Amino acid sequence: AGEIAKATGEAQAAEQVATDLQNEFNLDYAWDDEGVLHFERTGLHGELTLSKGEATIQVRLGFLLSAFRGSLEREIHRYFDERFV
Repeated sequence: AGEIAKATGEAQAAEQVATDLQNEFNLDYAWDDEGVLHFERTGLHGELTLSKGEATIQVRLGFLLSAFRGSLEREIHRYFDERFV
């Protein structure tokens, strides 16, 4: 029962991340069959993979958003630090 609760908690946390991305950054998202979150909007797309104790995010920026790379990286780190540390 503990493993089910843990898995459910991880799934809820992952869905909260997806919802936050959608609300804060106007991103569309979808989960694939392997539990990877794919997200996109004009000029940006990426993937979020959550595994035990680890989150991996890859973001690809279009030309216009590439100027904001540093501030976007800081925002991503801040978001995860606030919610998962």
